[in-house]
Amino acid sequence: MSGPDLSTRLLAFAYRMEQKFQAREIKHPGEQSVTHADFDWSGQELEPLEQHMFDEFCEYFGVAKMYREAVWIFLNKFRTGSHSGECVDIANLAFVIDQVADAQRARLA
Repeated sequence: MSGPDLSTRLLAFAYRMEQKFQAREIKHPGEQSVTHADFDWSGQELEPLEQHMFDEFCEYFGVAKMYREAVWIFLNKFRTGSHSGECVDIANLAFVIDQVADAQRARLA
């Protein structure tokens, strides 16, 4: 395998994620942020966070805003309530997509 090893790539990705959290804190001053040591993880509601994640997926895949609500309602009909491994799966796939896209851009440059 050429280039950085998996651990190095994961650390770089984690750093970029942390930068995104810090940028959000600056963009929304005064709001509770995951960057705060006293952030109340258990006091957060899941549905608004899941809605935000869904909106990010729609943005990534180019789903028109006019369709998002209908798709969200449809998907919620199949909600299992289980988040045990799916969040890690989603993060892993996001990482792999990011790395493959970067490698392809570098190859084409």
